[in-house]
Amino acid sequence: MNSKIIGGVLLICGTSIGTGILGIPSDTGEAGFGWSLLLFLLCWIFSTLAALLYMEVHLWQKSSTSNLLSMTDFFFGPKAKSLVWVIYLALLYSLMCTYLLAGSSWIIQSLSYLSHITLGQIPGMSIFIGLIGLFIFFGIRLVDHVNRVMLVGLALTYILILGITLPTTQSQLLLQPAQDLWLLPKAIPLLITAFGYSIIVPSLSTYFERNAKMLQKTIMIGSVITLIIYILWETATLGNIPLHGPHGLREIAHGLDNGTEVANALIHITQNPHLTYIITLFALFAVITSFLGVSMALYHALADGLQVETRGMSGGLLLLLTYIPPMIFLLIIPTGFNQILSWAGVLVAFLMGVLPALMILKGRYVLQLKGYRVPGGIVLPCVVLLFFMLVMGAEFLNK
Repeated sequence: MNSKIIGGVLLICGTSIGTGILGIPSDTGEAGFGWSLLLFLLCWIFSTLAALLYMEVHLWQKSSTSNLLSMTDFFFGPKAKSLVWVIYLALLYSLMCTYLLAGSSWIIQSLSYLSHITLGQIPGMSIFIGLIGLFIFFGIRLVDHVNRVMLVGLALTYILILGITLPTTQSQLLLQPAQDLWLLPKAIPLLITAFGYSIIVPSLSTYFERNAKMLQKTIMIGSVITLIIYILWETATLGNIPLHGPHGLREIAHGLDNGTEVANALIHITQNPHLTYIITLFALFAVITSFLGVSMALYHALADGLQVETRGMSGGLLLLLTYIPPMIFLLIIPTGFNQILSWAGVLVAFLMGVLPALMILKGRYVLQLKGYRVPGGIVLPCVVLLFFMLVMGAEFLNK
């Protein structure tokens, strides 16, 4: 397989598999394994279709550096672009806050454990930003190589976790009937966000020099691997953690830190002392790979919105705009980003589902644009549009 395709596939997996994977079972567990599996398949299908539509729209643009903002301006005008600009920045900056907080905490804890050096929050954030920012500044090729190294660690720890938990999986836990099917609609926005790799499609398009076949192949392979990773994790957790009891999924679902609690439940049930360190490393690699993907998406979105180059002085300015605002926000309002992040499912559904479908309808059937076309005719974008509008509606009702 082409080395670039491998790199692109790994970037998709790395962006998708964040620390949120640890907490997903607590949001789907009460609906039962079978229904959860169907929900994963549904969200994967529509997320993949939306990513392919987004790719088609990007390939229509004359500039290879076009991002969601310039595409919105092209199809719907400057007012729509301003609205999307605000929504897009809200999503990406809230995600940046999440990964920056997790990554800097790991830096602080690791230095304290290894060398007994105690760092404050600002130095911890600065070190984490300095490392990741350097990779972003030197371009997607370096990000690709760093991401590959991190994903090797992610894959090894993931395999070790499955090696410990899958042998103890109990079929009766997987086959038990659903306790609450009404939880399924509530979980859809979460799973849509879990497959939210569409944010890096423009960067991948630039990386592949707008080669439609390579980009399509990368999206398909990357999304399938991501789906398999999620399903195996769902199997390992729902097959080990009971619904009821002190370490049950129902209790975890009503806790404050679902990811940590799911991990603690697995450690308690398997009685394996090594699992603590393995899951910690897995979470670390997941944070770094996700932070790389989101940083790259925000960096290129800012370049597109401000119409500046990603090199030299302007590239340095983009780095400051990428990393300084979330750092300041975390220092002033440490938990404020959670309010924005709680709407991540709605924001992803709108930006990566509704918008591409609307752009396809206008580009194909109003502007008569030619080029690469996702099969399915007018029915496909209409169905994708309807699905993501329903996702947004369901999330608004949940709120």
